[in-house]
Amino acid sequence: MAQNQPFALRSVLESNKLNETNYADWIRNLRIVLRAANKEDVLDNPLPEEPAADAPTAERNVYRRAVDKDCEVSCLILACMEPELQMQFENNHAAHDMIVALRDMFQTQARTERFNVSKAFAETKLAEGAPEGSHVIKMVGYTQRLEKLGFPLGQELATDFILASLPPSYGNFVLNYHMHGAEKGLNELCGMLKTAESDIKKSTGGGHVMAVQNKPTFKKKGSSWKKKKGKAKVANPKPNPTPKAKPGPAADKECFHCHQPGHWKRNCKLYLATQKNRSSTSGTLIVHITEIFLADSYVNSWVFDT
Repeated sequence: MAQNQPFALRSVLESNKLNETNYADWIRNLRIVLRAANKEDVLDNPLPEEPAADAPTAERNVYRRAVDKDCEVSCLILACMEPELQMQFENNHAAHDMIVALRDMFQTQARTERFNVSKAFAETKLAEGAPEGSHVIKMVGYTQRLEKLGFPLGQELATDFILASLPPSYGNFVLNYHMHGAEKGLNELCGMLKTAESDIKKSTGGGHVMAVQNKPTFKKKGSSWKKKKGKAKVANPKPNPTPKAKPGPAADKECFHCHQPGHWKRNCKLYLATQKNRSSTSGTLIVHITEIFLADSYVNSWVFDT
C-alpha cells in the first residue's frame, strides 16, 4: 500500500459512521480497514510504556513509531464517529483505550452479536454432497469473529465443532482423525477435508454408476400393447370354425321302442308321446287323490261336529 494512502478503505467507515445502533458493523469495518493498512494490532494492544530518558536510541525509536501509529488509528476512529460520540472521546488519545470504552458502552450489542455468531456456528451443517471448502472457511470465520469479540474457542474446540458439522459420509474420516490423535491447525484440517471429499466422491460416484448400469428395465404393457395386439388380430383374421354335426344312428340300426330303423329311442316320436301321456296321467291321478283326501277330511269333521 502506498505511504501517502495509509487508509484507502476509509470510505467504508465514512459512509457508515459509528452511532448508538451500529457498533457491531462499525467495529467489523474498522478492523477490515486497519488490517489492510497493517495496523489492526493497535486495537488489541495498549501503548508500551515510554522508555527512560537514558534508554537506547533504538528502543526510543520503536516507542515513537508505536505512538505515531496509535495516533493515526485514534484519529481515524474519531473521524468515523457521529458528532455526539466524538465529543465524548476527543480527549482520549490511545486507540486501544477508546476501543475498550466503546466495547463497554455497547456491551449489549456485542453480547447480541456474540450470541448470533455462536448460534450460527453451532447450527451450521454441511449438507450431504455439498462442497466442503466454503463450509470450512465459514466455520473458521465464526471462530475468528468470536475471538475478536473476546471469546476465543481455541484450536481443539473449534476443530470439534467443525468435525461435528460434517455429514455421515465423513464418518470414517472423523474416526481416523480421532484414532490417530491428529493435532492439526484449522488450515491443515481444511486441506485434509479437501482430500477426504475427493475420495468420497470417487467411491460413491463409482457405486452410483454401477447401480444405474445394472438396473433392470421393464416394459409396461399399456394401451399401446393392446392396440398392437388388436391390429395383429385384424391383420390375420382366422376363419370361424364350422360346427361339427353330431353323429346319428346308422341306417340299419333300429329303435328299441318302435323297432323302426333310422333313429334312437330318445328321438322316437312314439316314445316321446308315451312319456308325455304318462306324465299328464300321473298329474291327473295326483289331483284326484288330493280331492278325495280333502273330501274325506271334510266329512269326518262334520260328523264329529254334529
